[in-house]
Amino acid sequence: MPKLSKNALSIEVQKKLEDYLVQSLRLLNESGLRLFLKDLLTPMEQKMLAKRVMAALLLQRGHAPQAICSLLKMSKDTVNSISNEIQKSGVGFKLIHKKFLANNQSVDLKLKSDTAPSSLSKFINVLNLPRKGSRKDMARWRRALYEL
Repeated sequence: MPKLSKNALSIEVQKKLEDYLVQSLRLLNESGLRLFLKDLLTPMEQKMLAKRVMAALLLQRGHAPQAICSLLKMSKDTVNSISNEIQKSGVGFKLIHKKFLANNQSVDLKLKSDTAPSSLSKFINVLNLPRKGSRKDMARWRRALYEL
């Protein structure tokens, strides 16, 4: 994350800045929001933010933190901090998850079936590439490929 200035803002100014940001985001449609984020954030920050949102969604869908680390190439500390935030309150993450599911009901219905979660788990297992030199991990990966 970028470093913040050592000069602290007053709480009132900070609140106004947050309000302006929220109002700015509300005014934009999807394409406008993409352009705004492209102007506002560096490509690395965009990628980092997208990974955090996806990690939160996957955690709320019940996926193991280790699988998320492997899939999204994130550190255990980052995934654990997201998980802790969701467990602590995570109101924002839970709201995004609810909205995401409402907009993707066909995907949600597939995930609720008996076979879909195992299919998704198998796919994530295939994406989790074997460690170099590990015969056991290579055997696991080959089984995952075969089962897919």
